[in-house]
Amino acid sequence: MYPKTAKMIDRLADRTSEGKVNWEQTADERIFQVAFPNYSVTISSERTSNDPEPEYVVSILNDSGLLVEQVTADDLEEYVSETYSHSIERSGAYANKLLEKLYENARGHAMGVGRAVDQILGELGEDDSSDIPF
Repeated sequence: MYPKTAKMIDRLADRTSEGKVNWEQTADERIFQVAFPNYSVTISSERTSNDPEPEYVVSILNDSGLLVEQVTADDLEEYVSETYSHSIERSGAYANKLLEKLYENARGHAMGVGRAVDQILGELGEDDSSDIPF
């Protein structure tokens, strides 16, 4: 992995959670993308038959659609360990959580989850209590 790729993913995750990245759907419902001049970034959720937990993969593609770089949580472990002073075991869990959060936020933006929930809440009207029953 190119050393600055981890920093790019960290920043992309931050900007995505701030709502500053315009993620879009793709033809594959498990892949979301954002376009930049000359490059695009995708995040995907991939499952293997051996592991019930999905693996999140960040890919950088050039303007011809060719793969420039591909990163998984395993690739990010060393970066997380050095940057946040975690053990390798904790680094792996943190790296996976970082990619999972990036995926969920990218998916939420691309699918319009916020707009959908706001519209449904509007249709339901105001609630007299602020307690959530669950």
